[in-house]
Amino acid sequence: ELPPEMVDSMYGYRYVLRQSSSFHSPTKPSFISYDIDNHKFVVGTYARCGKKVGTHVDSEKCFNRPNNRLAWFDKSDVEPNYEATNNTNKCSHFYSEMQGATSARVGNNTIVWVSSSYGPIADSHLHVVTTSSAFNGECPEVENIDLGAVPMIQFPPGLEDLHIEQTEDNRYMWMVTEFGTRMVLATPLDDLVL
Repeated sequence: ELPPEMVDSMYGYRYVLRQSSSFHSPTKPSFISYDIDNHKFVVGTYARCGKKVGTHVDSEKCFNRPNNRLAWFDKSDVEPNYEATNNTNKCSHFYSEMQGATSARVGNNTIVWVSSSYGPIADSHLHVVTTSSAFNGECPEVENIDLGAVPMIQFPPGLEDLHIEQTEDNRYMWMVTEFGTRMVLATPLDDLVL
């Protein structure tokens, strides 16, 4: 997203994509988002838990898998040789079947929203993980949170990427689904703070 002072020089466009860019990711990337409050990229890994596509139970076994990772990093955390530096935090202990994640400051807390999708038939989950402190440059503290007990909102099958947009008077979360009739959803962020 462009800073407001650059919009006019880019023919009124608010968003501009780079033609190309690459760097080493701190985890196997399945999705990317941007934390607009903390100015950090969020990347995450899709890792299935269980043998059968379309079935899933939020269980301790699935939460503790080593591939359930999110990572927050600033573009300055990536060196010119495209290797992630030690400032890039790989955060474990999240959900399996993650398809998207983003985070934002809400009051004194950081909230992490994680979408999980279980195939073309089963409803998707949007997990709303509220941490007890603001983001301080490291992973949001989730070690003492029972991820099976956090609020969850059901969405149609295939909920994937998440993005938070700041307008002049509100914030919205944009979401995309991947199965059947693909949907793009925009929801006021306040409606997703549980």
